[in-house]
Amino acid sequence: MGVKYVGERYGDNDNSFVLPSYTKFDALVEFKPSDDLTISLTIRNASNKEYYASSLGSNLTLEEGEPRSIFLTLKSKGIF
Repeated sequence: MGVKYVGERYGDNDNSFVLPSYTKFDALVEFKPSDDLTISLTIRNASNKEYYASSLGSNLTLEEGEPRSIFLTLKSKGIF
């Protein structure tokens, strides 16, 4: 499990507005049923928190952070 905290920060070079802080949670679970196979489940932004990742400066365009995403990965060492 991972936690990422980003504090308040200015959204442009003129310091004319502030982006709010946010906390994001990620998780990873791995299972190795054999030496040749690994199954991984990754969840990014597990709480589906809405946040602003950044801004594009003077035109006041805000870039929203990614919503919750879930990935299932299978890794093998020559089984297939």
